[in-house]
Amino acid sequence: MKVTQELILGSTKQKRGKEESKEQFLLRLTHVNLEGKGIADPGALRHCRNLLNLYLYDNQLPSMSFVSFAPQLTHLYLQNNRIEKIEGLETLVKLQKLYLDRNHISRLEGLRRNTQLEELRISKQSIPNEMEVDDESLMAISNSLSVLHCAGNKLRHAASFAILGRLRHLDLSGNLLEEFSDIRMVLSGCFAVEELSLHSNPLAKRMKYREKVIVMSSSLSQLDGKEILASQREFLVRLEEKKDRERRGHKSFNSVEASRRSDMGMEGGGVGSHRTSFANNYNSGGAGSTLSKGPRRRDSADRMARQARGSSDDLFMVDAVPLDVQHHQRR
Repeated sequence: MKVTQELILGSTKQKRGKEESKEQFLLRLTHVNLEGKGIADPGALRHCRNLLNLYLYDNQLPSMSFVSFAPQLTHLYLQNNRIEKIEGLETLVKLQKLYLDRNHISRLEGLRRNTQLEELRISKQSIPNEMEVDDESLMAISNSLSVLHCAGNKLRHAASFAILGRLRHLDLSGNLLEEFSDIRMVLSGCFAVEELSLHSNPLAKRMKYREKVIVMSSSLSQLDGKEILASQREFLVRLEEKKDRERRGHKSFNSVEASRRSDMGMEGGGVGSHRTSFANNYNSGGAGSTLSKGPRRRDSADRMARQARGSSDDLFMVDAVPLDVQHHQRR
């Protein structure tokens, strides 16, 4: 269907003056509601150049480039159409709300001039692959955007959204997010987020998912539609701090222990290797062996062997008789 002047006249609550022509009235219009009309061609809408609010959701529009005709627009509703690209917004510098859910948009872009945008809804696009994100568009709206809904867009990474420091509400549910590090980066940048939705992502199925996300942000008051109690956050933060202290202590202990072992010669050619070398030499009776040097040197060798094995006694007792006495008895 194509938009006609008659269709527009019947789609607004504003009243036309008795002496006012159609063209004058269309030019004066600020609100037009044309949702669910099967519209594929915007047609006569080009006469409504002073529109503030335009409702065109649930139609058959293949493109949104036509919206450039209304530079005064602040609210634009185009969800559930056949739009494939965000375009035509360069002149809409006063735009505050943009609804684009359920279209065919594969790239978040075209927002470099929309520095007053406060709310962007672009969820559930019918696309074959992960939605791409234009960093320059995000930079342009980073000081104004407070609401972002980007659910169900096959996103595997979300770190790009960390630049949106003014966000209060963020919906990334139904994507393919797997890593907590990704969410930690987003929340470190979006430090004012109060409501966050991550359900129906792979990471939401991991152990202690909710607890891990809660401790990432002190501003969160709601996660996946469920309130976060102050007492719950306080408990989880204290628990995480305790675990951190234990990890640091364990790491410090391991470092000290490794240093001690190194000083004692426990690594490489240390006591263990000297002990093995001596024991092999002693048992072989070869060159350097003390067995061929007589009882006195044999006794000395016995003591040295015992020390090499880590014994703290001067004599090794066998059947309650000192080893050196057993040597003399045998002789």
